[in-house]
Amino acid sequence: GSAGTIFDDRTAGADYDIYRASAGGLNLLRRLKTEAEAVCGIIVRQSERGTFVPRFTEIKFPGPEGFRSPEIDCGGRVLSLEGRIDRVDMLEKNGVKYALVLDYKTGSVDAGLAKIGLGTNLQLPVYLAALKAAGYTPAGAFYFPVHNRENRDYRLKGYVLSDGGIPFEMDLYLANSGESMVSEGVKVIKSGALKKSRSVLSGEEMEEFIRFGLQMTRRACAAALAGERSVYPVKDACRRCAYGRVCGFDAERGRIRGSGRINGVGDLAKIVEN
Repeated sequence: GSAGTIFDDRTAGADYDIYRASAGGLNLLRRLKTEAEAVCGIIVRQSERGTFVPRFTEIKFPGPEGFRSPEIDCGGRVLSLEGRIDRVDMLEKNGVKYALVLDYKTGSVDAGLAKIGLGTNLQLPVYLAALKAAGYTPAGAFYFPVHNRENRDYRLKGYVLSDGGIPFEMDLYLANSGESMVSEGVKVIKSGALKKSRSVLSGEEMEEFIRFGLQMTRRACAAALAGERSVYPVKDACRRCAYGRVCGFDAERGRIRGSGRINGVGDLAKIVEN
């Protein structure tokens, strides 16, 4: 059935009576239904523009279909990472099995390299590592912005592999339109070649992207196993934290974690070295 019909079926039970009991609650349900219909419509249209096919939702690693856990070595102690990926889209081309990961975000979306460099947004590279461990070629990693705003832009925000013509497989109209309507930051120049962008990664850059995610995860795990408890927050983190009295961090004088200037994936390696 349609997204609206499915929404009505899922919210028909007694658990939602509290919302139907007031005008405000009914308005909230109507807004959620409108948003669900819009998002589902976007997902269908994005899929129709390309050759990738949604294959898995809420897929666990380790799990079925050969999904394995990436492993990290923390000073001789091997740890297996576990997780759940919101969605995996796949394409087999010239004998290569490509896979995209998508993570749905209802709040603000920041897929910038600065956040990844800080070690706060390691989700996407770790997901790609899980796909790679399962034998797939990582073709991209994205956040899907689910929000309720005017002038919605539901284009995927993240990183796509340039090799194998993947950006053109994601959006078959890219060559003619000049800019992808599926993924943000993907454009072509007059010659028809991809425009250089932080969002478009070569095979080597994609490998570095994944490697950095695992290296930073390894560093965090090693610190935890060693009993590291130093307080080293990122900028503005203390504004949203309710445990200031517990950690005793002085937001005005304390040391704030920063990643420095990051112009591309290649700069991530410098962070690990430093």
